[in-house]
Amino acid sequence: MDLWRAPPGQALVFRCPLLYILNVQVKTAPDEIQDYLRDTSNMPDGHAERLIMPSSIEEVQAVLREAYAAKIPVTISGARTGTVGGAIPFGGWLLSLDKLNTVKSLDRTAMKIIVEPGATLDEVKKAAEAEGLLYPPDPTEWS
Repeated sequence: MDLWRAPPGQALVFRCPLLYILNVQVKTAPDEIQDYLRDTSNMPDGHAERLIMPSSIEEVQAVLREAYAAKIPVTISGARTGTVGGAIPFGGWLLSLDKLNTVKSLDRTAMKIIVEPGATLDEVKKAAEAEGLLYPPDPTEWS
């Protein structure tokens, strides 16, 4: 049984109990997915069956387990500021890290910051500045 694809002419039925229990946000409408199908590379023709927006590591794990079991490719989407098209999906599922954007900790002594994968460089910079530190600019990123 396919966990995610609806039979032709039928509405999608959410068949994965674990993802349903975890309440993972899934978008399928083209207008909801459109902004996630491009990055600063301007590479054309990105497409995905659905956009999945987990808000915890456990949800990411559940999504990847289901994709692996169903042999569905997954493209990871961060801030979509890359310049080589790495965040653009060409089929399969699109896994957005937007909700995993917390700055977990900043250690001034060790000069180390721990962030979730969806944290933008602007958020990292602001966290560093709040501690009187400088996070230098990255010329290849716009986030």
